[in-house]
Amino acid sequence: MRAGLLRDSLIVQRLSEPYSADNSVLTADSAIVNTDSATIDEYGNQAPHAWATQITAQPAHIMPMGGNEAVRADRLSGMVKFEISFRWSNANAAILATDRFVLARECASMPSGTVLNVKHNGVDPTGQKRELRFLVESGVAT
Repeated sequence: MRAGLLRDSLIVQRLSEPYSADNSVLTADSAIVNTDSATIDEYGNQAPHAWATQITAQPAHIMPMGGNEAVRADRLSGMVKFEISFRWSNANAAILATDRFVLARECASMPSGTVLNVKHNGVDPTGQKRELRFLVESGVAT
């Protein structure tokens, strides 16, 4: 992948683990790990903004793939799909389909802070660990 293509900058965020009322992380196998966290409100619920930054200012190439508009809940909402390419690294290979990307700086068609939801794990098109590609969507709920 040519360096000149990596003009955009993204932040990778991951939703924090769900917490119980006593600030313990709830895991899939019901094991409880104690932790100190400020993501629990006074009622014991997880705070709505519990996204934690995994990777900051990652150089990327963002290519629009198309979009559509649909009526959802009696409102017209637009959705745009993008293909995002990164250089391959262990950190980038660990990006999950449940993560999201946030634009770190303004690009040609989107303002800074635009949220892009990852739709699947990264794909290495050549199998040579040179680049990873992700399909993402903007304009949908996180």
